Amino acid sequence: SRASTQRFAHLITHNSSRRRRRLPSLPMNLYYLGPEETFSHRTATRMARPGETLTPCPDFREVFRRTAAEPGTAAVVPFENTTRGPVTEVMDLLAEYPTLVAVECRAVPVHQHLLTRDLTTPIARILSKEEALAQCRATLRRIYPGIPLVPVASTAEAARLAADDPTLAAVAGETTAQRYGLTLRRPDVQDAQGN
Repeated sequence: SRASTQRFAHLITHNSSRRRRRLPSLPMNLYYLGPEETFSHRTATRMARPGETLTPCPDFREVFRRTAAEPGTAAVVPFENTTRGPVTEVMDLLAEYPTLVAVECRAVPVHQHLLTRDLTTPIARILSKEEALAQCRATLRRIYPGIPLVPVASTAEAARLAADDPTLAAVAGETTAQRYGLTLRRPDVQDAQGN
């Protein structure tokens, strides 16, 4: 199956690495774009270091604001995919918060799936994070012509909304389907391999 790739960065405040070494027993937050089961959440789970507690944020601005304001904290954010290139909002925030530096970068395979409550209800709208919709736009327009693609805050938010309304579909990962009780209506809807 086709897998796309998204690059994530593990960020810390520039002067916090010494503090983190001196105080390893203090709980430290690792911020990510929430809620649970976003690609950022799953990547943060893999990239978390000992002593880091995963903490969701409603948007990237809040991820950056909290990480910059709290010494010793960290963040995991996506910064690039091969279909759309840089994640513009994250790149703008990196410029706005120059004290945050990447200590690790990781390429993560991303499979985008179309998720619904059931397999028979006609789809009225397809929801997801704007970057996820862009990664699947050609495929979705070919298979579901005329159905609006609607950006929301995250892939997990799209799944949560689809779980509440059988006419909505979400573009998200397979574990997101499990978390929100959705059905995999169409697997691997991303447009290209190596996204």
